[in-house]
Amino acid sequence: MNATLGSANAFRPNAKVLFSVFLIFVALLKLFVIGGQDIIAAPYDSMQYLQIGDAWYWGVNWAFARRPSFPIFLALAYNSGIPLRLVFEGLFILASLRLAAGLLRLGIPYWAAALNFALTLMLPTTLIEFNFAMVECMLSPVLIWAAAEFVFMLTTIGRRFWIHNLVFSVLVSFAWYARSETVLLSGAALAVSILLAAAAFFRRQPILPALRQCARLFGLAAILCAVVGLFVATMDHLHFGRFSSVEDLRAPAFSRAYNDLQLIDAPENPHFVPFSSAQMRLAASVSPAFAEIYPPLQGTLGERFRRISKNEAGVDNEIAGGWLMWAIREAAVDAGYRDYRSQDAFYNRLADEIEVAAREGNIHLLYFPVAFVDPHWRVWAPYLLSSIARTADRVVLGGQLRVPLQSAQPPDVVAEFDRSANRRAALVVPDEPSPKLRRAEFAITWFGTAYRPLIFSLAALAVVLFAAGGWRRLKVETGAFLVLIAAPSVGKVLLMALIDASAYPNVGIDRYVLPAAVFVPSFVLVLLAQRFRGEAKTVGNATFHDVQKIGVTKDENLVTAAL
Repeated sequence: MNATLGSANAFRPNAKVLFSVFLIFVALLKLFVIGGQDIIAAPYDSMQYLQIGDAWYWGVNWAFARRPSFPIFLALAYNSGIPLRLVFEGLFILASLRLAAGLLRLGIPYWAAALNFALTLMLPTTLIEFNFAMVECMLSPVLIWAAAEFVFMLTTIGRRFWIHNLVFSVLVSFAWYARSETVLLSGAALAVSILLAAAAFFRRQPILPALRQCARLFGLAAILCAVVGLFVATMDHLHFGRFSSVEDLRAPAFSRAYNDLQLIDAPENPHFVPFSSAQMRLAASVSPAFAEIYPPLQGTLGERFRRISKNEAGVDNEIAGGWLMWAIREAAVDAGYRDYRSQDAFYNRLADEIEVAAREGNIHLLYFPVAFVDPHWRVWAPYLLSSIARTADRVVLGGQLRVPLQSAQPPDVVAEFDRSANRRAALVVPDEPSPKLRRAEFAITWFGTAYRPLIFSLAALAVVLFAAGGWRRLKVETGAFLVLIAAPSVGKVLLMALIDASAYPNVGIDRYVLPAAVFVPSFVLVLLAQRFRGEAKTVGNATFHDVQKIGVTKDENLVTAAL
């Protein structure tokens, strides 16, 4: 295709130069701001991830409790020799640059793409959460990059489309095996497919071709996820003894036993406690298998989790839902079930005994359709709306925020972080923060105060302008992008709210919603820019609307053929 269609973003050297200079300036500013920060050494989750990554995931038996993407990412980062904090930031900057370039292809004005880059990069949450070796620090930029490649897929024809499709599929596959809730990505694909089918329907065009093009959009990603899943399952079978691509705590035998236990009906159902002490007594009375792990759950092991539950969830003498599955898993290991074949057999035997007891009328099992959710819904349902509001409120942080500081830790913990995270030890001396940290302290104080009012003001303006006529300029490809980033983000917020209401007050909620928070500027600014946008530029590229006007060649874009 040699023609260049009319465009509000037609080649303008001054605008391009200013746009590029601005992006480089913001990226360098972000690196300057975080120059005094490094990964905070802390036990538990962060240290576990680093240790699993040090063994390339399959080198330690207990790694099966996690998914493999992030540990492998940590292993690659460690072997690069680059400080992990800079790896997180570098990936975030590159992904945001890629998205800025993608937005221009949707016809978004330079000023909106530049402002989106700045607001994404300076998100206050990243000044806090990127200091911890947690999976969301990798997942967030990976999702941003995948969204950018999706835009390129929508606006590119020919061989380049398939290059973008391959990159998109690799990123989605990597994200899929990062956390169990990344299944929300399939919901995003479904939502986009529904949108494209609806667009064809309302334009009185055949729906079947639109669905075929949806298959081409997401088909390679689905195939690659399946291939990666087969590889992961094979490696898990070789190293752990179970052919499964999901983590240990989502295995069928454990899921069945865990859900049977929490379905036991008992007179006492404390909030945040899906499997109470009363239920444990009933389970031990009807299941010899559970009776084996009942003593440690009542003893020292259980006391450790009850103490954590008291401090974090405020429950007395009970194990809250956030820690229950870990307690059951550790109790089974302490009872001698150390390999995965024996554990599967144990959990299946436990479930069989509970279900037989229910059929014989010795206990009563409740019914609840969703696995791993407290079935005593009447206990937590009154809190759900407030949990949704609280979770949504944390997506865009504001107010008095603080840069995390290194606390005193045992020397072995510090040494592990220094080595595995390639830490610059001088930046994380307990009680002696580096003078360079003042940059981040100043930035987070300023952005913590200004960021939320700015985003809310832009969101209000976007709604007004969109209702006042911007909606008439909304193109199918732009709507597809908005749906792609909004669907999993909303799902993430609702899922975290459900956990907050039913399992434990979500003290790590800012980290958990980070993959949703990074897309807020994009959603707001793309919606706002519809009032000012023109046609998307195409030089060997095309959008849905453009290809309709000029005709489809044999080297067609996958979606334009349908629409």
